[in-house]
Amino acid sequence: MRAHRQWKITLLDAAYLTNAFLLGVGWRNYDTALTRYSKLLLKTALGRTGIHSVRDNYTLARLQEAGIKNAVNTACPTLWLIDCGKLNLTASKKNNAVVTTITAYRKDKTRDLQLLNSLRAIYPERYFWPQGLYDYEYAREELGLDGFTVLPPTLKAFDEILIGGCDYVGTRLHAGIRALQKGQYARIIAIDNRAIEIGRDFGIPISTSTDVESVAKYADDRSLNITLPWNTIEHWKQQFLSA
Repeated sequence: MRAHRQWKITLLDAAYLTNAFLLGVGWRNYDTALTRYSKLLLKTALGRTGIHSVRDNYTLARLQEAGIKNAVNTACPTLWLIDCGKLNLTASKKNNAVVTTITAYRKDKTRDLQLLNSLRAIYPERYFWPQGLYDYEYAREELGLDGFTVLPPTLKAFDEILIGGCDYVGTRLHAGIRALQKGQYARIIAIDNRAIEIGRDFGIPISTSTDVESVAKYADDRSLNITLPWNTIEHWKQQFLSA
């Protein structure tokens, strides 16, 4: 929390916080042991009488290591919008179209180029959606987007292509979750601990393989087994309704 902190507070800031509670947070990376400073800051900043929400069991274990025992795994709140019953029906039919994403801040040219080539070989209709800053520039200049229609970098454009009937296979975790929210099949190529841990805990379809045989298998095997901890989620919410 001193050198790499996305929640930009100091120990002095933490001392003035009251009733700060976590909602769907996750650990940044697979880290080494917590520093004493990090443990002290988190214990000082976070509320002690209610329940904190984290997105995966790995994060839960790291908080417990910091001495914070009042936390539960509710999954990422974006998963709460997935209608699992409906999804199992609507995602069972393979689409002729696919939309993909590439992550510029986690470049792996071998992996990313293999993914694009695999999608070219399998799907007759292909789209590229630039979710993040520099995704398009990286894909165009270092990978090549021949055979892909580039969508505008807006959520509206992404939603429209999904609603029209389109699979998702790409490296952006929340683009994949958005596809699942819209009732479309998604396969998320895991490039960090977020996708790996969420996939492990809740059955979100993830993989680390991008060769054509693996991607073809994803496209044909439509089985989904997403399960969410609804009792835990409702228990976490209730503390605010009754406050």
